[in-house]
Amino acid sequence: MLSRKKYTFNHDSSQASDGRYRRLGDVYFYRLDFRPPAIILRDGFSGSTDGSWMNLIYGTHTVFCSRSPRGVAGFACEALLHRNADGSNSSGRSPLGKAPIYASSDAYVYKFCADGLEYINVMHNIGYHNAVRGAALSRGDVDAHSVMVQSILGQIPAPSDAALKWDYDPLPGDPAELEKLRETDRLDSAKTKAWRYAQSAALYTEEMIVRGPVEPGRIGVYQYLPLVRRYLDR
Repeated sequence: MLSRKKYTFNHDSSQASDGRYRRLGDVYFYRLDFRPPAIILRDGFSGSTDGSWMNLIYGTHTVFCSRSPRGVAGFACEALLHRNADGSNSSGRSPLGKAPIYASSDAYVYKFCADGLEYINVMHNIGYHNAVRGAALSRGDVDAHSVMVQSILGQIPAPSDAALKWDYDPLPGDPAELEKLRETDRLDSAKTKAWRYAQSAALYTEEMIVRGPVEPGRIGVYQYLPLVRRYLDR
């Protein structure tokens, strides 16, 4: 379980409606969103309502964002083009040029002050502190005790005896040893999922996961991205 840390804020919220701060903070993240400033600067970011994501660390209060504008560009590959952030086809999604994941509306990049908020750096959390784009990630570097791996592990059911026989045959006759093998297989599956996610997505999106809500006073518009409809709809 994650413990809620205590923080001291080092900034004061502006009373203006543009979401700026009177004083600069130390930590800023970036988020691609298809909702206009009229909504975001009024409501802020509350969290994800899509329960299908495997990395909902904070449940419905999970706010996905990037460490830099370059990471936002990586996420745009997934959100707009049905591509993985590394440029490959997204598994189970339409190929490049088909309908985007989100509705065909203009996009915005928002920048927000994360000082005092609870968050994790996904790549660091999984175990890849010095990963480089384009370089293969070692499967053995995955941190089995990381928040990400443990979250994924909780979504993986225990394998049946029939499933275990594909990789382990004969199975242990001792029930205790069999259950130990079952848990080892679950953990290995979770580590593999985390490794694949890091290699194809999180490394390129520079993913940060923030515990929401993120108040509107923290948020400002970084960039407006008008989308050409005829490109998205073809």
